[in-house]
Amino acid sequence: MRLSVARSHLIALVGTVILGGCSSSISWDEAAAKVGDDAEVCGALRSVSFDSDSEATFFNLGRDYPDPDRFTIVVWSSEPDLAESYQWATEAPAPTICAEGTVSSYKGVAQIELDSDDNIAIQPNPEDGPDISDEIPGPY
Repeated sequence: MRLSVARSHLIALVGTVILGGCSSSISWDEAAAKVGDDAEVCGALRSVSFDSDSEATFFNLGRDYPDPDRFTIVVWSSEPDLAESYQWATEAPAPTICAEGTVSSYKGVAQIELDSDDNIAIQPNPEDGPDISDEIPGPY
């Protein structure tokens, strides 16, 4: 499935698009061992939701809420439209989401807390990009 033009523009508006891999990142399932460290944590987005009481948006990577083995990105002081703008990304195949910050733990769940989505990046799935293999001249 290819990203539509509208989705591509949405990615550009709500986060930084990463065309390569997360170079010095750790996987979401390694984050619990890095509590207290600054890190870039990456994983497949399983769900995103907005809590109106706390005004926070929660991104669950690797496993969905309420699984205690998930990794959560918390964006404080956010608006409901932030969660809505990422809903498409919870569809299979889920893109890889990366967040950079200090890894902490809340009730046994590893997380990164952010003040904005500026430190969240989306790595598109390879099948979402254009296939230009026939357009590249050989030999290789």
